[in-house]
Amino acid sequence: MSGAETKSRAGGARQEVGENDLYLDSVNNNNDFVNRLYDRVAKIIADRCAPVQLGGLTFPSSPKPTEVLAELEHNAITVLASEIRCYPEIAEVLPESFRQAVLSGYPENLTNLERAALILATDETPATTDYDDHFAMKVYSLVFALRGGGEL
Repeated sequence: MSGAETKSRAGGARQEVGENDLYLDSVNNNNDFVNRLYDRVAKIIADRCAPVQLGGLTFPSSPKPTEVLAELEHNAITVLASEIRCYPEIAEVLPESFRQAVLSGYPENLTNLERAALILATDETPATTDYDDHFAMKVYSLVFALRGGGEL
C-alpha cells in the first residue's frame, strides 16, 4: 500500500486522497467551510443531548454525545448504502472511494469530512413526494460538501 492508501476496516485499500476524489484541493483551501460543517454536526448532537422540558418539568437527557454521534453515523451510512444500491445512476456522481466506504457499512472507513457531510445531508435534506428527487438533493448536498463548498 502506498502512503496515500490506508487499510479499511473491510480489509481493502481505501484511497484517502486521489484523482478520483472531488474534494482534495477544495478542502485544503477552504478550512472555514469544513469547520462550519463540523460546527453544524456538533449543534445537531448538542440538540439531541439537551434536557427535555415538559410543562414545568425538566428531564435530563440520557444519551451521551458519543452515543448520539455513533447513532447518527450508523443511521446515515445504512440509509445511504441502501440508496446507492437502489439508485446507482444518481449515486454515480459521488466519488467511487466514498461510495465503496459507505457500502462497507463502517463509518471508520470515511474521513471526518465525509462523516460530517453524510450526517448533515441525511439530517437536513428536505422530504419530497418523489424519493428520486429527495436522493438527488442529498447527493447534490454531499458533492457540494465533499468539494469543500466549491463549485459543482
